[in-house]
Order: sequence, then C-alpha cells, then structure tokens
Amino acid sequence: MRTTIHHDINATRPLTESEIRAETRAIRSYLASEIEARWGGTMTLRVEFNRRFTRRLGDALVVDYAKRIVRLRFSASALYRRATAEERRVLWVHEYAHGAANLDAGRSVKHKAPWKRMMVRLGVAPDRCHTVNRDGLRRRRTRRRRGTVILRPATIRRVERPVVRPTATVGASVSFRLRGVRGTGRVVSSTPSAVRLRVVGDHGRVFFGEFVTLSPSAL
Repeated sequence: MRTTIHHDINATRPLTESEIRAETRAIRSYLASEIEARWGGTMTLRVEFNRRFTRRLGDALVVDYAKRIVRLRFSASALYRRATAEERRVLWVHEYAHGAANLDAGRSVKHKAPWKRMMVRLGVAPDRCHTVNRDGLRRRRTRRRRGTVILRPATIRRVERPVVRPTATVGASVSFRLRGVRGTGRVVSSTPSAVRLRVVGDHGRVFFGEFVTLSPSAL
C-alpha cells in the first residue's frame, strides 16, 4: 500500500484537499486488483472523505445494488493522521469488505458472518472497532432530519427533478433530488396525493433510513 498521509499520534489538524485527493488515489489503487478479480471491473467504487468523522474512521454503503455502486467514506479529521499506515490499510479493507459482503448478500450484513468471512479472505482479522486514539478530538454535531418529512407546496418547488409519480408501485425504487441533493428510496405507500419513501441511500442531507413524503399533485 502507499498511504500519503504522515503518521502523527498527536495530530490535531484535518486533512487538506490535496492530501484527500492523493489518499483517494492511493485507496483506489490499492483496491483496484481486488475489484477487478472479484467483479471484473463491474463494481463502481466511490471514495469520499468527511471532516465530521472524529470518532469513526470510516463507513460503507451500497448506493445501488443492481449497478454495483459502493461508496466508502473515511475520516478527513485529525483522527486519520493518528492512524498508522497499517491501521489505514486495515480500515480500507474493512470498509471495502462491508461493500463486497453486502453486494453478495443483496442487503446490509453489518458485522455478521458474511462480512467476517470476507475479511478473513482478504487476510485481515475481522475486528469491528478501531483503536486509534481519539483524545482531544471534538465530535462535530450535525443536524439530521428525523421521522417523516412532509414537503409542502412552498418546499416542493425546491425539488429540482422529481421522478416520483402518483402511481408509483409499492416496493419500487425511485430517485429524487431534494434541495440539490440526490436521493434514492423505496415506495412505502402511494396515493393520488402523496408518495411516501423510505430513503435507502445516504446522500448529503438525505439520510439513510428516514422517511420522505413527496406530493406529486403539488409539482
């Protein structure tokens, strides 16, 4: 592996944009042979860094199971600098294993047996949590919408490219754009006046697991 970030156990400075770009290239390069061998190049890997991650080092999400699109996010805070090169390598494999195991199962398997088997196959111990020192790093809190969000007529005008229709089939997967952020959801219920979705992708301000109700009649 060729991590580009200097290890500093007492780091307090987040990654710079140039460091993020270089590290993204290093991650893609490190995982390229595994992706080619296992998926024949048909899996799309998105690598992102987030400065809000001051406690966790990374996470993974299958954005689209049919198209095999997997997004890996890593900490861009000082926490990443505090990890050694080997801890970063394990992190990359850990999150990639989540994406690969979830694709194989067609659903999220979290840290259960399919993920553990994937980790062992990749030559890494299936440990759930990292041990990088987090002392002195403040957890940055963010506002998250919870529960049901009703998009009223004044708000619905900010939905740029809704593709939901009143006749949407329950269980179908649909996409939408809310305040400039792309989202994907599964239809929970559909009436002539509203379609209720459970968000299945984490896209910026649209969060996984939350419900969004769109009003097609107001479009």
